[in-house]
Amino acid sequence: MIKVRLQLERKKGGGREYQGFLRGSAHLIRTEGILSLGKGLDAAVLRALLYGSVRIGYDFFTCMLLIFVVYMITLPKSFKSKDFMSRYVT
Repeated sequence: MIKVRLQLERKKGGGREYQGFLRGSAHLIRTEGILSLGKGLDAAVLRALLYGSVRIGYDFFTCMLLIFVVYMITLPKSFKSKDFMSRYVT
């Protein structure tokens, strides 16, 4: 929250409201209360959950693809032929 306020701060009459991280956090706690430090936390947690799930899904897919490719490369040619497959696949 402090980082965002520092980045978005505009000069008001020549003075700055937040003068660094520690002074800005002290000012924010004095004016808006301690719970104001948690504003935006729900959005950050949601973003982390979404990014993490996408990353896990991508890792799982690439792992399964790699296993499949290695499996297909190491199979004997007789198992890859259409005659062999037609006996078991209808």
